[in-house]
Amino acid sequence: AGPKGFGLAFVIDLLCGGLSEGAVGAEVRPLYGNPADPYRCSQLFLAIDAAHFVANDRFARRVNDQALRVSNSKKAPGVDRVYAPGELVFDARAASGATVRLPPETVQSVIDTARRAGIGDADALFTEKTNSPT
Repeated sequence: AGPKGFGLAFVIDLLCGGLSEGAVGAEVRPLYGNPADPYRCSQLFLAIDAAHFVANDRFARRVNDQALRVSNSKKAPGVDRVYAPGELVFDARAASGATVRLPPETVQSVIDTARRAGIGDADALFTEKTNSPT
């Protein structure tokens, strides 16, 4: 990835590990290394309100332009389409009508966890929606 990629990885490593007092650099152990040696990878979740930096419509236009640039890039032999990052998930979400289908055991696990955490009516967190008229 060269110097730019190294610089980005370096800063991300410090943000994730450094801000959370987790491991950084060589302190992070191989993911599939010795199971007795903890991995020690840290995470950072950051929310940015782009409206504080630039008008939303201009930012949205720039994001769209970059996605089109990626989608219109040269395709490898045998490849029908190049997808921009997140495009497959976006298309799947749009096709689902914003419905997330979960296996019953996953739903029950979330409900049980919500109850243990003291979250109100855990059963009400999930609703079964059907296309049948009521």
